[in-house]
Amino acid sequence: MSRTQKGIVTIIGSLLVLLLIWQTDIASVIDGFKGISKKTLLLLIFLQIITQLLIAYQWKRLAWSNYREVTIKQMLRMNMAGSFVESITPSVKIGGEAVKVWWFKERLRWTGEEAASLLMIQKSLSGLVFLGYTILLSSMYLMHFWTNISAKWAWNVSENQWKYLFYYAGLLIFICIIGTCAYRIIKKKHADRIKSIGKIADESKRHWLRMRTNKFEMAIQLMLASVIWLLYPLKMIMLTTDLGIEVRFWVAAAVVFIAYTVAMIPALPGSVGTFEGAMVVLLTIAGIDPSLALVLTLIFRTVTFWLVCLISGFMTGYFHIQEVRNRRIKAFSG
Repeated sequence: MSRTQKGIVTIIGSLLVLLLIWQTDIASVIDGFKGISKKTLLLLIFLQIITQLLIAYQWKRLAWSNYREVTIKQMLRMNMAGSFVESITPSVKIGGEAVKVWWFKERLRWTGEEAASLLMIQKSLSGLVFLGYTILLSSMYLMHFWTNISAKWAWNVSENQWKYLFYYAGLLIFICIIGTCAYRIIKKKHADRIKSIGKIADESKRHWLRMRTNKFEMAIQLMLASVIWLLYPLKMIMLTTDLGIEVRFWVAAAVVFIAYTVAMIPALPGSVGTFEGAMVVLLTIAGIDPSLALVLTLIFRTVTFWLVCLISGFMTGYFHIQEVRNRRIKAFSG
């Protein structure tokens, strides 16, 4: 994207956040926060820790399948560095993934091709599961909603519900426009760079073939990705249950996966605005009061993203200070 296009997208994302705040009853939001029990919050944080450990274990097994030995601690540190950079760069996670490649090269002395190959394999497996969940659940969500607003029952739908449906449709159109523009820009301006990734593609192909021959490892990786992604709607269900809101699991899952899809728009760092706006709209369409929908979204986002980014930033800084101190000690002792 050019600077002008990035500026336009950033402005739109900022306006979406402001619109969300302006149309919300702040008093109801505060009451909603007070209604969340400490036990539920602690359990959500525990589940998020389990999620991060499973992701680190997934990376460890992938490295092992490529005949490389790494520890879960190393993978946790790599993911923390990536999460922190991702939270401050509006680039559809590209910043965070670049840090992971750098980590493998600089910290573990891998080649660039090996690091990029492992990253592509991990993203392919995770993305495959995510895509399957998203297509299935979003189809169920849209079909269910469309059934409720068929010609026979259209008069039962409130004006507020139609308004949020149009918001959602606008978001989908916006995604299509951004995706088309991004593809054309990349194809036009970076054709030479696209050709230069042949070595990475070859390494990825070799790694993928090794994965396919080991069907047990492939099954383990798909199972890990499935469990990791299912933990996110589980956290949403825990929140709705604690607030006394009745929501079916598949509806909560559809909301989570569609919101993460919308969050891929590189509007603001950490997809602030696009994720929150999409989730509030989808929860409201599902019949939840907008104020409670905002409470659910903010708590869910805090536990699954902002808390992770805060801890990641702190720990990354701590490890960096420790490394600098150790280098100085070695220099003086030498």
